[in-house]
Amino acid sequence: MPLSFHVKITVAPENAEKFLAALKPVFEGFAAEPECTYFEVFQDPENPGTFRLVENWNATKEQIFEVSYILFTDLKKELGIFG
Repeated sequence: MPLSFHVKITVAPENAEKFLAALKPVFEGFAAEPECTYFEVFQDPENPGTFRLVENWNATKEQIFEVSYILFTDLKKELGIFG
């Protein structure tokens, strides 16, 4: 069953470039998944610390969450976010 996720992430505007750099391996990881049919990152031009991630998948929620957990855990480590 196709699933679509729209995720909003807000960081301090001064950390936007750091966030994008840390997000790059996550983006590449999702794009490499055969079940991920679309993954794009949008940055709000009026609020540079606001990002929207749009993902389309041909997978179960469980499969998606397994991949997401691994990739976003790496992102949190890169940014120094724990919990």
